[in-house]
Amino acid sequence: MLLQGLSVRRNLNSESGEKGLLSFFTRLWIIE
Repeated sequence: MLLQGLSVRRNLNSESGEKGLLSFFTRLWIIE
């Protein structure tokens, strides 16, 4: 899950930036 999150992190970091990334990671933690 962590590795997958890191991959997604790179993609989101390119597209949205850190704020979107933070929201996404918060969701990821809640789901997991």
